[in-house]
Formats: sequence, C-alpha cells, structure tokens
Amino acid sequence: MDLWVRDAAVPGTCRRPEEVAALVVASPDPDPRIVEALPAVLAWNEWHPVLLEAHGRVAGTRALRRLAWLAEIALTIDRAGGFPGGLDRSRLASFIESVFRDKRPTDWDDLSRPQAPPLPPLWKRWRINYGATLADFEERARRLLSLREQSAGRGKMTR
Repeated sequence: MDLWVRDAAVPGTCRRPEEVAALVVASPDPDPRIVEALPAVLAWNEWHPVLLEAHGRVAGTRALRRLAWLAEIALTIDRAGGFPGGLDRSRLASFIESVFRDKRPTDWDDLSRPQAPPLPPLWKRWRINYGATLADFEERARRLLSLREQSAGRGKMTR
C-alpha cells in the first residue's frame, strides 16, 4: 500500500523494478508517500543502474532527475549515520554519477509540493524544491523498515 501508483491497474506486473520506479516519479504530482518512500526502495532492492537510467530517460528527464535526487538522498542519509536497513553505496553512486554527468538542470521542479527557501544544498544541486527534509525521508525509511520487520516476524510465527 505504501507504493500505490494512482491509475495503474497492476503497477509491477511484467515490469522491471527500474521501470516501476521511473513511472512512479514521472507523474507531474506524485503522491508524497511514494516520493518519500523511494529512497528506501532504491536502497533495499536489487536493480541495475544502467536500466534505471534508461527507464528514467524513457519516462522523461524530469523522472530521471527525480530518481537521481532520491538516490542521493539515500546516500546522504547513509553518510550522516547510516541508512535504516542499509544500502548498496556503489550502485546508488554509479547511478547518480551517470545522471549528473549530463547537463545540469536549469529549471526547478517541486513535484507539486513546493518548499519555501532556504533549500538544503542537495535540493539546490538537483534544482528540486520539494517540501520535505532529509529527516522526513529518514523517518519514512524507519517506518517502512519497522513494517518490513514486523511482517517478517509474523511470517516466522505462522510457519
């Protein structure tokens, strides 16, 4: 339910995770629950950086930039004290590096949830004006990790 995609019949059926992630952020106004969960999704799941970039490009440059920004949020949280549940630094860094090599964005993107200045440096670098803080993204990851652990615990008890 945390990764519900509006108007999608079945978002993950026959689609690679890289495509689903790109489609989620391609919307002009993605659901904040989804946006704030994506750093955890990128951190905890196996996906291929080249495929994520390709699907991001197909979904549009806005989607690609948003994915890279969200990946960098996960890395920034990890550097500040560890990302809840861990992450694969090299995969995220490889993806960010390949996206950032391209021309840097000149237009601003607020994902339909603008934030009043001053903006964090990470937001400025990607020219994203989204109304959430690193702490909001970290808290969302902690809540999702807790749900994941509870779900795993219930599965063990029923066997």
